[in-house]
Amino acid sequence: MLGGTALAGGRGGVAGTVGGVLLLAVLDSIFNQLEVNSFAKDVVRGVVLVAALAIYARRRRTA
Repeated sequence: MLGGTALAGGRGGVAGTVGGVLLLAVLDSIFNQLEVNSFAKDVVRGVVLVAALAIYARRRRTA
């Protein structure tokens, strides 16, 4: 789940999905300008996705 749209269904919206896509696109753009290697880009993308999933799971568990 990134930006409010869970792949297995659930609540979400277009605005959250667009926000998630924009976040990853901005990160890619910044890394391209800084000439960061592709492995580091993949690691950061993975960290962002894992963090988003952890936040989603924590919110869902407490709600």
